[in-house]
Amino acid sequence: MNDAKAIRGRLSASLRSGEKISSIQPELVARGRWFHGDWPEGLRAGLIEPRSGYQFRPENVTLASLLASRTHSRVLELGCGTGSLLLLASYFFPAAQVLGVELQGELVDCLGRS
Repeated sequence: MNDAKAIRGRLSASLRSGEKISSIQPELVARGRWFHGDWPEGLRAGLIEPRSGYQFRPENVTLASLLASRTHSRVLELGCGTGSLLLLASYFFPAAQVLGVELQGELVDCLGRS
């Protein structure tokens, strides 16, 4: 079983009522002009998000593209939601310390299971 399938299976098993799995598609990031190389299967597999309210949107890639312009040893996101940008930052800056802060318990719970 490949990594994406295994991750997708784990995400599906932990879904709760009112939630869905959203994928971070490479095509969206490519339009943001900061995607290079192979797309990580773990990111393609997705993350858990509420069906309503905060969700990953293509325009979020604009924020991530600002990160890609330099090297980072630390990344802090205030109001990280379900963590889509944190996941992207941790992939593109594997040596960086990545930290997200979120006040909404429901979103923190989704992030913890993604």
